[in-house]
Amino acid sequence: MTLLKAYTGQRGYEIILEVENNSSSTAKDIRVEIYSPFLTGTTSTYIGTLSPSEKRLISFEVDVDDVAPVGVMPIEVKIKWVQEERSLTQYSTIYMVIEERKLPILAIAVIGLFVAAFVVIVIYIQRGSISRYIAVIRKGFQKLQK
Repeated sequence: MTLLKAYTGQRGYEIILEVENNSSSTAKDIRVEIYSPFLTGTTSTYIGTLSPSEKRLISFEVDVDDVAPVGVMPIEVKIKWVQEERSLTQYSTIYMVIEERKLPILAIAVIGLFVAAFVVIVIYIQRGSISRYIAVIRKGFQKLQK
């Protein structure tokens, strides 16, 4: 299995698990559930029946909570099935590495430009310069309309 790695607040993260019937009997009514207090979304999948030695990939699409703790987070996996008229349950744990979401450099640059533009506009308004530029622009439009 590959390393599960996600970010706080990540949406639509796909967890893919392989389920295998490693017995000599058919497993029926198989249901796999995952649980973590920091995951929401598709957390339960019905598989149906697996013949002996049969494998199947299943997926869960989850959202990672904004307040998920950064670091290694355990996810409980519960598999329930019926085999030879007995109900069976197996528990295991998988792990997901949660990292803090960082703003991309482009987003930081865009935010910086907006802040700089805002500061420049405030300075021009305080100096009264903006009214002169607006007057120049109005004169230019009036000349174009003639």
